[in-house]
Amino acid sequence: MWRRKQEAYPWIDCKAGKLGCKVCSSITDLSVFKTQGSRLADEWRSYTVTYSGRDKSGMLSSLRKKMIKHKESNGNTAAQRIQDNAKKETLEKVCDNKNASKLKATCAVFRSAYYLAQNDRPFLDNYGLLELQYENGVDIGIGLHSRYSAAQIIDHISSEMRKKVCQKIQAIEPEDKRSRQAAAESRKDQDPLWRFL
Repeated sequence: MWRRKQEAYPWIDCKAGKLGCKVCSSITDLSVFKTQGSRLADEWRSYTVTYSGRDKSGMLSSLRKKMIKHKESNGNTAAQRIQDNAKKETLEKVCDNKNASKLKATCAVFRSAYYLAQNDRPFLDNYGLLELQYENGVDIGIGLHSRYSAAQIIDHISSEMRKKVCQKIQAIEPEDKRSRQAAAESRKDQDPLWRFL
C-alpha cells in the first residue's frame, strides 16, 4: 500500500512514522514564486504530519484529506515549480548560450585576422573586412576590431601553429631515428667490407 501511495504522490515521504513532503523540505523559501495565501507548510516540511481519529478508517481518511489538501495547496505547487526550474538549470544554460555567442564573434574576428596574414594584406584592411562581415549579418562582437588587436591575434595564431608543427616533428623524429638505425644495420649485413673491420 505504501508503494502505491508513493507512486500516486511522489512528493510524500515518511520519517519516524510521520509523513512529510520531500519537495517542501528541500525548498527554504518561495521567494519570487510567493503569491497571496501561499506558504510552505511547516508540518509537512518537518515531517510531523500524523493521523487523527479513533478507528483505522477514520485515521486513514484524515491522512488522505491532509495529503490531498497539501497536494493542491499553493505552497506545494510553488515549491514544485521551483524544483522543476532548478532541474532545468536555466541559469547555466543562459550562461552557456551567452558564452557560445561570444565565442562565435571571437572566431569571426580571428578568421578575419588570419585572412590578412595568409594573403599578406595590410592591417588597415582589418576594419573593412570586419565591416563587410557585419553587413553580411555575422556577429563580430564589440571588441578586437583595431589594427593592434589584429597584430596580436596573428602573433597568437602563429605561435600556436609553430607549437603544433614542433610537436608533430618531435613525434616523427623517434620513428625516423629508428628507421635510420635499422637501415644502417641492414647495410652492415649486406656490405662485405664490414666483415673485415
